[in-house]
Amino acid sequence: MTARAKTGALAATLAAATLVIAACGADEPGGGTVPSGSISDDRTPAKPEVSVNVERKSTKPSPPMTLPATTDPPTTPPSDPDAGVPNMNDAARDAIRDLAGRIGADPSTITVVADEPVTWRDGSIGCPKPGMAYTQALVPGRRLILASSGQTYAYHAGRAGALTYCATPDPGGPLPSGPGTDT
Repeated sequence: MTARAKTGALAATLAAATLVIAACGADEPGGGTVPSGSISDDRTPAKPEVSVNVERKSTKPSPPMTLPATTDPPTTPPSDPDAGVPNMNDAARDAIRDLAGRIGADPSTITVVADEPVTWRDGSIGCPKPGMAYTQALVPGRRLILASSGQTYAYHAGRAGALTYCATPDPGGPLPSGPGTDT
């Protein structure tokens, strides 16, 4: 069946439905049209008015759609395995300021002992809290160890997270790295 025949069949069906609906309301006072929501004289709900418009569609193909040009160049995923890890220079400065506030020390007295990429053993990122459950998957991240007045303090991060203070680091720590390991 061609598109033209389908359109004609649809128009005929809609015309027939319109006639049937119009005939059903012919006995109503006022020519079969009762305002929507009103009650007819015999206290039955009114029949809604129906209007049908059939538009004939053009058989011409529509012009191709054009999309607006983007100003941003396409991005490619980074090849660096540590891409997405927070910038440790800024993050270390923020951690030093945070620690200075926690312990009441001058930031200039705090030193960086270690600032390294690590692989955490689970979603706790080396800082599990009692009663919490964590994903049991390896998590790439960072560990920052700061020192002040002979004490060391740990800040941990996952790949996309900010460094957070860890008061009680997991004694197991991250997975070992270097020669002879898989990380």
